[in-house]
Amino acid sequence: MLKKTSVRIAGVALVAAAALGATACSAQSSDSSSSDSSSSQVIAPVIVNVTDLQGKTIEVGLNNMVDIVADDVTAWSGEVTDPLIAEFIAGPSEGDSEDALKTNPGLKPLAAGETTVTMTSTDGTTVTFTLKVTA
Repeated sequence: MLKKTSVRIAGVALVAAAALGATACSAQSSDSSSSDSSSSQVIAPVIVNVTDLQGKTIEVGLNNMVDIVADDVTAWSGEVTDPLIAEFIAGPSEGDSEDALKTNPGLKPLAAGETTVTMTSTDGTTVTFTLKVTA
């Protein structure tokens, strides 16, 4: 009788220790993941409509992007006067498959400074604006 009781108590102690250990591990995991997520925040891009850009100055941080909303994302090409400041990223081309990811054209900042951007649509519409990249 004493032997069975000792085995039961030892079994209960092992289960309790395992549960306590699992709880401690999961608490430690959630703490480390929450500290990771606070140090890696996602920055929303600067979103502008192509019809609102003419003559404007758009300001963007160096570690961000400019997303240019257009009705026809395949219709726009762009030229950055100073390619050391930013890079124009075209939307998908006309020949892309139906399954291709349809993204807006945009600008990727490369260095702090100011430059002129000229976008031209396939219908001949031209939009010129200033891009100011801040550090």
